[in-house]
Amino acid sequence: MPRGEEAEQGGTLNLVLLCSACLCLNKLRTDLDNRIAALHLQDDEGNDALWQELEDVLLELGDTAERLASISATQLTELRAKAEVLAVLMRTDDVGSDPVLPHDRTRALALSLAKDLADLSSDSANAACRWIDWLPSAVRRARWARH
Repeated sequence: MPRGEEAEQGGTLNLVLLCSACLCLNKLRTDLDNRIAALHLQDDEGNDALWQELEDVLLELGDTAERLASISATQLTELRAKAEVLAVLMRTDDVGSDPVLPHDRTRALALSLAKDLADLSSDSANAACRWIDWLPSAVRRARWARH
């Protein structure tokens, strides 16, 4: 699906739900990491099941982040939600540890966020120009004369 088309079909709701899903999956990932670390010393066969569950959560998190990157943020609240997800995914749990997701996944989300920011900035500038053009010329002259 082309970038933005999914946003038109579900808009803000899809983007916000995907952001929430990413944050919940990351929380689940953190919980699994902690459980694995706690069991690591016990050499329990439950570790294999936890490792598989962690792998599944990481795959789902990566797919969800990729879908999020494909949707354009059209409002500041959406942009903020997307930025929060990116910040969480780029943060590592320990100094010197690997990032949560591979760089190509976080890079795609970062590029999507940058494009959204540029689009929103451009839209705001265009709206301001249209508004200024709409003002009666006398009001504009009076406004500029005061400065």
